Amino acid sequence: MIQLTNSHYPRALPFQPPPARRRRKLLIGGAAVLLVASIAGAVWAFNRAGAPSPAPVPRPPGERTLEALGGLSASHLYQSYLNIGMLADAVEHGTYTQSQAQEMLTTVVGLMDVVDRQLDRLAKTELGADDKRDVERIRVLSALLRVQVAALRAYWRTHDAAQAARYHEAREKSWKGLSDVLGL
Repeated sequence: MIQLTNSHYPRALPFQPPPARRRRKLLIGGAAVLLVASIAGAVWAFNRAGAPSPAPVPRPPGERTLEALGGLSASHLYQSYLNIGMLADAVEHGTYTQSQAQEMLTTVVGLMDVVDRQLDRLAKTELGADDKRDVERIRVLSALLRVQVAALRAYWRTHDAAQAARYHEAREKSWKGLSDVLGL
């Protein structure tokens, strides 16, 4: 018959409650923290309830639309900038072939064309001076990205160092313009 014993397991020390002094300090400390948190919460709630919330300033719907369009356009330009650079790096490091990257670059340029047509239509509407200036800044950035794309395509076609330098110069100008528009 097999005899079961626990003799090979180490025995733990029996439980001993903390000394009364330590327990009392913990209770007093916890009560103090709770009291301070309650007072801070009451002060915050009192100040929050007593302060009237500012009334929202009504804005014309067209202004909100232009603001949203500006944000989306800046986001589109930034994403286009990233995509062009990603494709250049992917070909350089052998991740994509030139034909694969050309196909993706054609898609990026096609999206840029769509946005440019929309901006052309917008520029023909009655805009304020600031809005016209902002639309023109976006169009200039789009043109810089197109110079970058043209230089990249020429480099892929010829492997000419001058085209590579032209690409990097256009990329730097594009980044400077994007940084200004995005406030980076």
